[in-house]
Amino acid sequence: RQSPALRDRPAEGAALSGRLAAARTGRCQKPAALRRAGDPSPRDPRRRTTMGAATSTENAQPSESAPSYWSIMRQGYEELVNAIIRPPRADYDPARLGPTEFEFCGRSYRREDLVLRNARGLALQCSHWAPLNSKGEPCVVFLHGNSSARLEGLNQLSVCLGFGLTLFAFDCAGSGRSEGDYVSLGYWEKDDLKTVVDHLRRHGVKKIGVWGRSMGAVTALLHQAREASQKNYTFVG
Repeated sequence: RQSPALRDRPAEGAALSGRLAAARTGRCQKPAALRRAGDPSPRDPRRRTTMGAATSTENAQPSESAPSYWSIMRQGYEELVNAIIRPPRADYDPARLGPTEFEFCGRSYRREDLVLRNARGLALQCSHWAPLNSKGEPCVVFLHGNSSARLEGLNQLSVCLGFGLTLFAFDCAGSGRSEGDYVSLGYWEKDDLKTVVDHLRRHGVKKIGVWGRSMGAVTALLHQAREASQKNYTFVG
């Protein structure tokens, strides 16, 4: 209902009645003169309604996209592969190999450290424990396991020397202090073993045995299979 004063001013009464009706329906708009520059109008498509309340685009926060299923699968696959072909490298101080000359069971021995190049041109760090003035005694080549190094061979040193044998140990490519970024669990390591066997044969060693552990055992078997097919027999232990 309009007051008697508004009935005398029809135009103002109509405007006031319209604003009251808009307020009752929830569509009351801010006068154009009071809206700031840049504010979206009620009909602006940039303005959206959430749960019945008008929300300005000023409050919208950019959401970070979650990683896709395939990116997660690829990352997991790469981590699995690296765990196999690039395990933690065994780093050590060469001083842990022991003295270069020593006495054992009344006989003098020396450790010769040398570097050999495999078929791929990678440097292999090697050590050969043998008596002074060695005359080609039978030799045991020790092959270390995955994520290990020639230091493992020290556990067999006294056994080999006690039986009148020499011991040759080396870091496979990709392991220890040798060159290379990856291991192959025996596939390429058999070529490293061939490099060592050829070196010993050139220096007059006729009887060669192989002592392998874990990856080293696989390497020994793969090398022996190739040697047997070529009738170049190397004893495997």
